[in-house]
Amino acid sequence: MQSDTCVALQHFTEEDGSSLSAASVADLDLLLAQHLFASFMWSIAHHIPQDEISKSVGTNALKNFVLLDSSSWTNCKIESESLDEAISDIRRNGAELGNEETIALLMIPPLSWSGKLPSESIVDLIWDRIMDEDNIQNIWAEAPQIFISLLEFCRDSGSPRLAYKAVAAYIEFLLIARTRQAEHIVAYLKDKLLSYEDSSEGQLQLVDVTSNLRLLYKYQMREHEYTDIFQALGEESMDKQDLSQLGQLFGFSSWHYSVFDDAEQPFYRPERVFTDVSSVYSRDVLGWTPLHYAAVRNFDQCFDHLASKLNQSRREAPRDMIGRTPFHCFAAYNQEATGVYPGLISMNKSDVKDRAGMRPLHWIARAGNIGLIQPGFDRTHLNSADDEGRTPLHLALSHKQPMLARVLVWLDADVSIRMPNRDTALHIAAKCGHVGIVELLIEKIKTTDGNLNEGGFCEETALFQASREGHAEIVKLLLGGGADPAVADRWESSPLHVAQTADVAIELLSGREPTVQRRLLEGERSKFSPLVYAVSEGRSGTAKVLIAHGADIDARSFRGETPLLLASQRGQTDVVSSIIEVIKNSKVSGADDMDQSINAQDDDGYTALHCAASQGYISVLGLLIDAGANIDIPNKDDETPLSIATKLGHVEAVEFLFRKGKARLDIGAIDGMTVLEYAEKSDQKIATIFRTPEKARASEVPGGAHVEKDSGVERETEL
Repeated sequence: MQSDTCVALQHFTEEDGSSLSAASVADLDLLLAQHLFASFMWSIAHHIPQDEISKSVGTNALKNFVLLDSSSWTNCKIESESLDEAISDIRRNGAELGNEETIALLMIPPLSWSGKLPSESIVDLIWDRIMDEDNIQNIWAEAPQIFISLLEFCRDSGSPRLAYKAVAAYIEFLLIARTRQAEHIVAYLKDKLLSYEDSSEGQLQLVDVTSNLRLLYKYQMREHEYTDIFQALGEESMDKQDLSQLGQLFGFSSWHYSVFDDAEQPFYRPERVFTDVSSVYSRDVLGWTPLHYAAVRNFDQCFDHLASKLNQSRREAPRDMIGRTPFHCFAAYNQEATGVYPGLISMNKSDVKDRAGMRPLHWIARAGNIGLIQPGFDRTHLNSADDEGRTPLHLALSHKQPMLARVLVWLDADVSIRMPNRDTALHIAAKCGHVGIVELLIEKIKTTDGNLNEGGFCEETALFQASREGHAEIVKLLLGGGADPAVADRWESSPLHVAQTADVAIELLSGREPTVQRRLLEGERSKFSPLVYAVSEGRSGTAKVLIAHGADIDARSFRGETPLLLASQRGQTDVVSSIIEVIKNSKVSGADDMDQSINAQDDDGYTALHCAASQGYISVLGLLIDAGANIDIPNKDDETPLSIATKLGHVEAVEFLFRKGKARLDIGAIDGMTVLEYAEKSDQKIATIFRTPEKARASEVPGGAHVEKDSGVERETEL
């Protein structure tokens, strides 16, 4: 840019160095006018509302902008139509300040210094491209890498304001990912951000930026959202942080500070501060205006004053980065609200959606702000769904706000609406354990000829989901209302297959006809019985109830494991004991049947003793041996329980099997060696157990073998 103010330069060289002097040859009156105008701009720049000078990325540069290519981001430049118009007006109205380029040189430095022409517009451009409703589904998989590139971009730029804007956007994306249950993305991006702790010299410390932003979330009454991801980060420095220093980096204007004044000093000073509606639109790095802060911080008088100015101007309510108006934020974060401010009522547009398609009522339901449901409440959007298909009732239930959910049901919310995963309000309430709501929903469904056995996600009924979560009281309510315990999910599993606790299993089985009970215990169309499921998933209480009700203890898993093998593998001593008792007390089983059950082998030839030995469970080994389990049965790899315990180094199990179980040493291959040979070569501690002469077994070895003693070690030789 060339100025029309000419400068004469002179260069002087002396023996001890060089010097350069400059002198303007422009008219003195012009220089004085420019000086006065520049001083004027410096004095008012800080007070100009940020939105008064519109910011946009140059349209010519957008042709070369590629969201997935961070190298193209440097092609963007800021263009301001309103600034261009102001310069033209000054020039056109006869101001003797020089040409338009000179006027721009007088205006841009103070505007830039005061943050009115910030470089962080690139963050807004990237954010808008990612969050575009027509684009977000397609770009979601690439979004994490885009945000990582943004961190690299701002770290290398050296601009603190850009860094705070970028990291703030990064954190907001983490919060969005969490609401979408994308915890893998949250964990990955969080670790990536914290990995910048050791940035090289000259680079911005992004972890410090992240830590400082905790204060911003505290002022927004959202600190809990921040700590859900970053836990204690920034906690130690909270008391030491100076808002007056960080505020400029947060993008605060003087109008923001006015809302934040200490309680001892009156914050409400409309006669001094909020002098025009443009002040309402001054935004911080997250797009929050003074109106947003007044809404969440329960400053009703301040809020009503600001809202009235906004309404008088007939301008749309300001939105933050997520697209939320002050009413959205009031509904979401003002937990002390007992009613809606008059100014909020006058400006409320209940049909306004944020970027996630959520209306204020969705946020009221999500936050449980029951005080905002006032007489004469507008029910127009009572059943409206957000972009993820969730109604206010769905949100109230899934976010554990039962009182608000009850109010919505009383207001006649449609309880039959399904979420995209096909769950209804009843499914969510049953899964989350809302006993009172389930009872209310059952009554409403029955009065409208609804069906309690409708399948939701994966065709799971509400009874199925309550059983899986262990909500016995809800299971009892649903069964009493007519829910069928035999209705299976997509995988042919019934509620009994997933019964989390003994109480749930008892509710599902009690009072059933013997034939019905038998069908439930067998699992009907399922490949595997509920007992196999219960033992394999470690639900011992459920397993014992099923065994007590006559479940088949010889049922098999997909690998041919019986419940006894599964329980032995997992060290479920109480379940093993229960199964052994059934085996012993069975009146229809003969000795052969008992032997077949206690020594049952899976597809790989493992017995229950193999399973217990592989984990070193002494108590389980004792129960099995006392019940008569054969200690020397080999599996398909010719391994015995003793050889497996020896190979895995379970010393106590080896000693138990050898001394109490009298396990043989000449069988049970380990890498082509017998148990004794392997111990002598690889584990002297175990070999010592086998050498102890005073513990030698006196009985003969089955199969016509006799015992030889060689250096104190028992050795068995075939006769």
